Amino acid sequence: MQTDAERTAFLDGLLEADFCCRDGEFYVQGPSSPEPYSELWADLDEMSSTVRGLFRKSLKGAVVLDLACGKPDISQHIPGIAKKYHASAYIGNDAYHVQPASSSAYSPTRCYYIHGDLVRVLRNMPANFASVCLNGFDQLEKHHPTSREICELVATIVPSGGVAFATSSPAFEGLLEHSAFKNSYVSEITKSPDAFILQKK
Repeated sequence: MQTDAERTAFLDGLLEADFCCRDGEFYVQGPSSPEPYSELWADLDEMSSTVRGLFRKSLKGAVVLDLACGKPDISQHIPGIAKKYHASAYIGNDAYHVQPASSSAYSPTRCYYIHGDLVRVLRNMPANFASVCLNGFDQLEKHHPTSREICELVATIVPSGGVAFATSSPAFEGLLEHSAFKNSYVSEITKSPDAFILQKK
């Protein structure tokens, strides 16, 4: 378990890292905006007591990693949720819309924005480090090898009691079958069949 000082040092170090693709690699994220998908979570937070309860228990004092986050000046729904539930930090990652890396005080939640491929970002995250959000990610099918790697990395990064939540993300659907999240599907989410939230055992 990291101390607060160690976690802050790691987060500040993210801004110096380079997560952009190298020759022979590829972005697994599409260039479309995730804004409509992240807005769904703001709506669900308002309408669903189950979602609010999970966010309240899992996000307080935690780190929220928002993959394919969109433009920081537009996509404020997930940072808003992180702030509302007193997460210690929000990390927004995007291959297209976040450049250069930056941080900002979003009291009491500190926000970090990092530019680069989400698989490279996931590979560099510590185990049991953050709850993970992925919205509007639609470039890989569920059984693609990279999709499986994403699921394994997310299952490692999310701590016990933390959550993984997603919309319109076929690659993330493998988490529904992962042993770390099995039988944790929140079925109250009915507004969109593509939205789900899972809590790690």
